[in-house]
Order: sequence, then structure tokens, then C-alpha cells
Amino acid sequence: MTALALVVGAATPAAAETVQISGRVILPDGVDPAVLPEIVVRVHPDGGVSYDVTVGSDGSFTVPLTGPVSLRTVMPTTSMLVPEVMPGKITPEMAGPGFDFHPRLGGGVAGQVSAPPGVTFGESVLWLRGDARDRMIRIAPDGTFELRGVAAGRYTLLLVGPGFRYLGGGYDLDTATMFTVEPGVMTTGITGQLTLLTHFEETGPITAFRDVPPTVPFTLLEQSTGSTPTGDVVLRDADGAEIGRTTLGPQDGGRGRITLATALPMGKHHVTLHFAGDAVLDETHRDRSVDVGPEIVGSAPVRVLDSSARGTVCVDVRNAADLPAGVTSVLTNVTAARPTGVGYGVVYGDTAGDGTTPVPAGSTVNFEPGADVANFALVAVPPSGRICYATGGGAQVRKIIDVTGFVLGDHGTTPVAPSRVLDTRPGGVGELDGAVAPRTVHTVQVAGLGGVPADATSVLLNATVVGARAPGNLRVFPGGAAVPNASVVNYAPGQDKANTTLVELVDGKVSFYSDTGAPVTRNPVQVLLDVVGFSTDTSTLTSVAPTRILDSRPGSQVGPLTGRFYGWRQARLPVAGVGPVPSNATLAVLNVTAVDVHGTGNLRVFPYDRTSTEIPTTSSLNFVPGRDVPNLVVVGIGDRGAVAFYADSPQGDAHVAVDVVGYAAPR
Repeated sequence: MTALALVVGAATPAAAETVQISGRVILPDGVDPAVLPEIVVRVHPDGGVSYDVTVGSDGSFTVPLTGPVSLRTVMPTTSMLVPEVMPGKITPEMAGPGFDFHPRLGGGVAGQVSAPPGVTFGESVLWLRGDARDRMIRIAPDGTFELRGVAAGRYTLLLVGPGFRYLGGGYDLDTATMFTVEPGVMTTGITGQLTLLTHFEETGPITAFRDVPPTVPFTLLEQSTGSTPTGDVVLRDADGAEIGRTTLGPQDGGRGRITLATALPMGKHHVTLHFAGDAVLDETHRDRSVDVGPEIVGSAPVRVLDSSARGTVCVDVRNAADLPAGVTSVLTNVTAARPTGVGYGVVYGDTAGDGTTPVPAGSTVNFEPGADVANFALVAVPPSGRICYATGGGAQVRKIIDVTGFVLGDHGTTPVAPSRVLDTRPGGVGELDGAVAPRTVHTVQVAGLGGVPADATSVLLNATVVGARAPGNLRVFPGGAAVPNASVVNYAPGQDKANTTLVELVDGKVSFYSDTGAPVTRNPVQVLLDVVGFSTDTSTLTSVAPTRILDSRPGSQVGPLTGRFYGWRQARLPVAGVGPVPSNATLAVLNVTAVDVHGTGNLRVFPYDRTSTEIPTTSSLNFVPGRDVPNLVVVGIGDRGAVAFYADSPQGDAHVAVDVVGYAAPR
């Protein structure tokens, strides 16, 4: 037997009281009152369904209401009367008579539009724009249209539909093709050819380089039918002058590029792509910006090689890093990871193109068991596009190359195969022989040696310290200049340490200084200098005396960042406009050192991008406990004139010191 459950709830609210409003439709003089019963008053209740109220032969109407409503008239399609909307909301408190409509006598428009072959109007409607309220007109399948009850004034027509535009310039009433509507008159003969609406695909700014004519790529789309736009695309400068042109054919699929005949000056340039259109396709344009920078370009790191194979491994760096045409050398971060023994690695261009190019003397990295080590290298890219990584010493090692930028054309920044200009060991190379006396300035000639021309203004040197029995650091600086506080190599007992630096040449010379408290008898430091590149006065790469712009240690703090760099945190360091770096610099050459290290990890340095949270997967230097680890980092300067740092060190942390040794900027 089923039980009956009684539910006691709140009382049902009483229905709202119904009241009435009333009014009349008062026709203008000269209009036949026989039209009145064909007029309806459309009622729009707040939150409810609209409904129509008929108008009597005397023009009167009554509307029952229980809440706020809005009212408008709907005229018969054959009438020239203009529909009218009663202003404001009408509420039950306003019940009573006096809600009268006074429609005006308008005119009408009629005509026909035609579409490109094979294109139908579908659900398209015409949009009437002008002196009075916008109106919509349904298009018949044969392209004809008619609308009555249009308020007197001047108008234009647009098509609201799948990718058409009708009567060009209709969005701007000052330039549109206009026609006049007069009271009681049907304006006929409005005709026009619909064109398919085209547009240029949105893309970002175009990067170009000094003395290289820029190329402006584009994609022109027709958004309704998928047809392929064909015809001329013209490129104009900020003054409207034509600076390039190309013609799209059916086979191009709307994609093309315009290469200027000459290079643009360095800086930002505004250009505009124009498509002239034809009888089927609408004309359109797209503004673009072309950023012309120096020939030395820093970029987010791109890994092009990661191999544990023994011997020499080569890679097509042009394809692996997607480099632009005209690249003559690459800026790389070279890493030797997980070495099983002592050895060295060297990176160089594969001029033979098949991996048989002889391995040059010198080294890019020196490694030992227990630590990953990285170093910067400027590597020439031969016609084959291949660079190689060779190792010596017999140890197994994981070979890693990350591209951090590139050099375009012959612009005074030139890599050379590693060439030794100094080796202080017995039977070595150069004008100094024997262990280096500590805390003494030593000056050596570089210009004219190792492939460095006599007119070179700066040199890229790989500095190596061997034979150390006590800790210390090596400082390398312009010949005869004051000794800087910034070090290039931080050495420790029993470890051969190397790092690359950019040094200004003074009278063709550089100086170095070994900062160690132990005498030469207890700490017989030997110094090796290998030339890996040079610059002349035609380059936008400028070397400067090492200048510290960051030291995160509280006792010696320099710059805006303080405290240890912990794992998985990003920091932003302003560089442009800081110290010797000008505000328009596009690239910085930094000596970055991890000091007072707790635990293992790596530091990543890359251009700061305020719109992105993406972190590069490649490291700039790898650190281990108990060692100060430097590396030369050539990095593009990003948003707000800054570079970003990210410590990937889940097992530890470190302080960071940053010294500027050079920059690139428009001349």
C-alpha cells in the first residue's frame, strides 16, 4: 500500500494585477486611413514573448499589461509609412490613455545586385545605413530587393552575408556611394556588383637586417567561398609610394612575398600591402612593420645537436635552427655533459661538407668527470651549412650545441677556426713563457696573429687556465687598461678551466691578470689564449671594458636583483641603457657567473618576453657545488630592454654575477 506524503511549502504568490494602456496611430495628412487595420503594435514584455495588438479602423489600440513593456509599430510591406518605436519602458503604474504613435511618410528603395559566377546569396541581407535608423533588406534569390517605409534622407548599402561587400566604402559615410530617399517616392534602379571580401592574414612584425633587402611575406584570403585571389599586390611605404609589387596567380593559393630592390636603413619602418581587387574580389590592405636591425642577432636558444656518439658529430645548422638566408656564422653555447674522463671539445665549420674537414687546433670546452661544462663559440657556417663537434682525450661525453643567435653577411664580425696565440707552458706559443706571476698585468699581441687582421678592433678569445694548485680567477681586458673587477675564468686546484670573452684591442693587444693569493711557486698557473673570432670598425658589435651590472650577493650587491637564484623562478634584468650599453642596443655580450653554489643545476639566459611564460629548455651554464662557474652568453635584448634568467636547480641554488663585455646596436 503506497503512503501519501503531504508537503507543506510557501504560499503561491498572487497573480499580478492586469491593467491597460491605450492610444492611437495618427496618420500624416494625405495617407489613406484604410491602411490602419493593416498596422499592428508589437509588444515586447520584459523577459517575455513578444506579441502583436491590432489597430482599429479609427487608429485606436489597447494593450493589457502586468509588467514593463516596450512598443513599436509594424507597417504593411506595401506602405510608405516609417515604423516608429515608442521611447522608454511603459510600466503598469503608467496605465491609461495617451500612448499615441505619429508615423511619418517615408519613401522606398528597390534594385538588384549580382554576385560572382557560382556564388549564391544564401542568408545574405542588405544593410541600409545613413541618416536614419539602420534597416535590413532581404535579398530575393534572383538578387532583387525592395524596402518601403524608409525615412527620408541619404543612404548607402552594405551586404551582411558570407564574405561580400557591396558599394565600396560603405563603412565610411563620408566616402561611401550614397543615394537619396524622398517622402512618398520609390527610389529604384539601385544596382551593383557584389565582390568577394578579401583580407590579408594577420602576422607580426618582419625582421630584416642591415644591408639586406627585406622580404615581406603575405597570405591573401577570400573568406566565404575559399576561392583563390589573383592579381597584383603592391607594397607602399609610409608616404604611399610604391616600393614593391608582385602578381598572384591561381597556383599561388593567395601566398606570396615581395622583396625590396634595396635595403632599408636600420630602425622601424611602416609599410602597407595593397590588393587592388577586380570584378570578383574586393580590394583590401594590411599595415605591416619592418624592423631593420644589426647583422648580429640574438635569439632564444635552439638545440641543434644532442649526441653521445664518439668521435666527430656534424649537423646542418641552417635547417636545424631554421636560419634565414645570408647567415655566415652562428652564436652557439657548446656543452660537454656527463664526461667519463678528462678531455676537450672543439666546434668548427665543416667546409668539406661531408665531415672530413680537419679538426682545428685549440679547444672550445675542456671537461673532466663529475661536471657538465659549457662555453660560447662563434662558428663560421660554410656553404654546406654544416658545423661539427669533435672531442679529444678518449672520454665518452654527451655533445650539445645550442644556437643563441647568428651573424648575417660580411659585416666586420668574423669567426675563425680556434687558433692559439698564447700558451705559456714550456715549448708553447707566443711571447710569454712559463707560469704566470700572480697579480701582475701581462700584455700580449693579438692583431696580426691567428687570423686576426691588423685593423681588428676587438677579438673573441677562449681563455684557458691549466695547472692551478690553488683557487683564483683570470681577468682579460683591453691592452694596458686598468684591471677590472670582473673575471673571465674562475679556477680551482686540479681543474683546467676555460671561458670565452670579447675583448677590445688597444694597439692590437690584450692584457690579462691572474688574481690568486698564492705565489707562482705554489700555484704555477699557465694561460692559453685561442682566437675564435674578431670584429672590425664596420661591425655593430662593440666591445667594452668588463662592467658589472649584477651581483646578487648582499655584501657586494650590484643591480636590481638580490639574493640567491632558486630553482624554477624567472628574474628580469634590465640591460639596455645600463652601464656602457646604449638604450637602443639589440644584443648583449655578457659574462655570467654562478657563484657560491649550493647543489647542482643550470642557469638559462634568454631575451625577456613580457607576453610569454615559455622557458627555453637549453642552459647557458651548468653549475656544481664548490665551484664558481662562468660562461660567455650572447643574448638578444628583449622587451623593456631586459634579458631573463631562469635557474633550473631543484637540488640547489646560487648567486649570480653578470659582467657586460660587449653589445650590438644600430650605428
